[in-house]
Amino acid sequence: DAGGEIIGPLRSASIRVSGAMGIDACDLRIDLDKKDAVGQLRALFDAYQPEGKMLRKVALEPDEIGISKSLFDKSIARIKELELEDRFPSERRKDSWNIIAPKT
Repeated sequence: DAGGEIIGPLRSASIRVSGAMGIDACDLRIDLDKKDAVGQLRALFDAYQPEGKMLRKVALEPDEIGISKSLFDKSIARIKELELEDRFPSERRKDSWNIIAPKT
C-alpha cells in the first residue's frame, strides 16, 4: 500500500534480509508483474525456503559441501574450452575439492 507506484498497480516487489558474515539470508525480487507482484514474491519466497539453508552453507562453509564428479568434470571441460585455467585453477587444485563419486 505504501509503494512508490503513482500510475497503475504495483508492478515490483522485493525482500532483503541481512545475514551473518555479510551474506544476505534472503535477497529476492520481482521486477515486473502486471497483476500481483507481492503474490509472485510470496511464491518465489516459498520456493526459495527449502534451498536457502543449503545456499548459505555453500557460501559460508564450502569445504563441507561435496560436488558431484560429473558436475566437476563438466566445469573443468568448460573452463578449458574458454581458456580460463589461469583464472579458475580448479583442476590444478583438484585435491582440495570434496568430489563425490556417483552412487552405484
